[in-house]
Amino acid sequence: LQEIASMPVKMLFDVVCKRTKSEGRVRVENVPPEEFLIARDAKSIEHTRFVGHRVRRNHSQLRSMGYKNVDRLASDDSQALGLEAFTRKTFDDEYAHSDAIPMGDESQTTVWVTECYIRCDYDGDGIAELRKVVRAGNEILENEIVDQAPFVSITPVPMPHRFFGLSIADLTEEAQRIKTSILRGMLDNMYLQINGRYFAVEGQANLDDLLTSRPGGVVRMKQPGMAGRLDQGMGDSQIGMSMMEYMQGYLEDSSGWTRYNQGSDGDSLNQTATGVNLITNRADMRLDMIARNFALGFRELFKLILKLVSQ
Repeated sequence: LQEIASMPVKMLFDVVCKRTKSEGRVRVENVPPEEFLIARDAKSIEHTRFVGHRVRRNHSQLRSMGYKNVDRLASDDSQALGLEAFTRKTFDDEYAHSDAIPMGDESQTTVWVTECYIRCDYDGDGIAELRKVVRAGNEILENEIVDQAPFVSITPVPMPHRFFGLSIADLTEEAQRIKTSILRGMLDNMYLQINGRYFAVEGQANLDDLLTSRPGGVVRMKQPGMAGRLDQGMGDSQIGMSMMEYMQGYLEDSSGWTRYNQGSDGDSLNQTATGVNLITNRADMRLDMIARNFALGFRELFKLILKLVSQ
């Protein structure tokens, strides 16, 4: 006991520790074309004087984002949706464009919020700087200087000296529309051959018998020749099939995706392996070009992600 008492007293403290885990992460969001805004003369996002993202937000979402002057916002719902957005929203719901807002719930009032990135001389030094301006309704919610706009564009077929390029749908739309018209015309011609148009002298033939089409049906007439078939063009189905085949080749040449890639061409069994490989390799070159164009966009995307993570 004397040895224990002679030992120096240990200094003990009661402490409370609190550890905070950061849950931040990078999120890549696909922006619909009708929500993306860019200057008309823009060739790239990096060098344009204006680029922005316009979305609809309610008052509750704006408050949760930290904005204070939300109560004074006035709605500007006069901006109608574009044709593409309207078609997409009403594909399986004809009333999808109408938003039902609960009566008396001010937190669910929606306004258009535009996150703009503008090059302007805000500080008056004669040099334009890139600024982020958030506009909602009739109020400016945020105005600060930034170093880069957080947007990346990816297109499979770029157009020279233009920002917006072409998609695979743009390359194949015309051929597909013509194929649909040809097929519809061939089907109409087949229907006319089976059930064509007829003439009848009024009061001399029974119209009920004439309108009822059945094998062995009898049409009652008061005199011979009071009803008959009208002369009409009978199209050659072989010409239509040849045109369909031509448009299919045009479609494959435009998109680069041939029936050989799909493995659905039965005629290739009668051709040499070398010839089929040549056709497939040429089609693959077109697909490789599209993949390289996509790779350029993904390179810029991952550079932006790396910059954001580093910051």
